[in-house]
Formats: sequence, structure tokens, C-alpha cells
Amino acid sequence: MKTPALFQSPPCVTRAGFADMLLVSVRTVDRIIAAKEIPVHRVRGKVVRILRSDAERYLASGSTTGNGENKNLKTTNQTGELTPESSRTNQQKK
Repeated sequence: MKTPALFQSPPCVTRAGFADMLLVSVRTVDRIIAAKEIPVHRVRGKVVRILRSDAERYLASGSTTGNGENKNLKTTNQTGELTPESSRTNQQKK
């Protein structure tokens, strides 16, 4: 038996919906889109939609940690200095 359309997931998500999936802000989603890390579809030039399959693929790729942190962003160490992610990883190994 086929599931009624009312209960099926929509084929696209909004920027806000994608932000909710990633546990990040809409501004972070805007940065992801600007960096062309995910394909988007623009309706009438302004309205942005992301295919759910692309959103799920992006989430599965591990491009974000899922807790609101982007792996590629710089982080701060214990003294508050900005450090690249690789430096933070090396510090944790010590």
C-alpha cells in the first residue's frame, strides 16, 4: 500500500530546514551555499530550495559534526587563540 502524499516527506527543504538538519544557523547554511558545497535550486531567482536527497547526502558526508560545529572552521584553544582544526587535533593527542 502506498503512503498518502500528506504523510510523505517533501522532496525539498528550505534553508531553515537544512539548518535544522545540521544543527547550525541559517547564516551558516548561507555560507555552505556560497561555497557551493551543496547544490541548490532557486525559484524566481530568490527562493532557495535544497533537494532532500542532497541534504541527506551532505549530512552523511560528515561535512559538519552534527553538533553545530563545522569541521573546517577555526577553533580556539584554551588560551582563546584561534587555531586551525589540525592544531587542535594535535593538542588533543598530547
